[in-house]
Amino acid sequence: VILGVLLLGIFLISRILVYRITKPILELSQWSKDLNLNETGSLQKLRYTEVQRLANQLTSSVRHQQAAIEREEFFLRTASHELRTPVTTISASGAMLSRLSPSLSNGGQRAIARINRSVTTMHNLINTLLWMSREKRTPLDLDSFDMEALLLDTISNHQYLIEGKELTVHIDSPEKLQSKPLPYTLVQIVITNLIRNAFQHSSQGNIHIIVSSDKISVSNSTEHQSSTSPEPSFGIGLLLIERICANNGWQFTHSEEASRYNVSVHFIGPCSSDI
Repeated sequence: VILGVLLLGIFLISRILVYRITKPILELSQWSKDLNLNETGSLQKLRYTEVQRLANQLTSSVRHQQAAIEREEFFLRTASHELRTPVTTISASGAMLSRLSPSLSNGGQRAIARINRSVTTMHNLINTLLWMSREKRTPLDLDSFDMEALLLDTISNHQYLIEGKELTVHIDSPEKLQSKPLPYTLVQIVITNLIRNAFQHSSQGNIHIIVSSDKISVSNSTEHQSSTSPEPSFGIGLLLIERICANNGWQFTHSEEASRYNVSVHFIGPCSSDI
């Protein structure tokens, strides 16, 4: 009997100790759920000084993170709006030159065509940045299109980036590349940045591209890059790709190994019209 009472006492004491130890953590957990940075004055004060210190640090960290997000969104909105004016000017000038193109040489006509395609790409990029900066995003149009045709057109538009370089571009693709319904503008921006990234950050060797109806992989050589070059084998375009993929549930991977930089985007996930 005495042993039973003793064991019961030990059990009760253990439960009390566990409760005393876990209670501050549970209070902090509940406090974090109720955290509202707009009404910090109404937040409950925690009993224990150490836990209150942790709560204050958490509030500060969340506030800094929120400020960083707001700065990023402000930059996206402002930069996108400011870019509209020069892009509109270039677009109008390109349209005027297009009317004069019959009197120009073939080289001049090709240059005007590149200008017009670049303006379209910039216009789509601006709209995408504005779309990404909105808290409530408008529905996107989903279309089925030829992935290989989009890839070849993108390569043609960026051919100037590899002129004079000892580079070869190899493309592997199946016969039929009609995509599933996807937001064309976003896919175009992803592929454009992948190709531009590979072309800009390769000087020699080969660029290997594998494309299917729902996936594209790009591998470019890095072994001939100058060790004193301030630019890495990847560009800021990959950051935009990463954000677009995260917003759409697409798979984005990149790695550097064996003197090659490999990037892959798999267009799968909840890409509905209300993303």
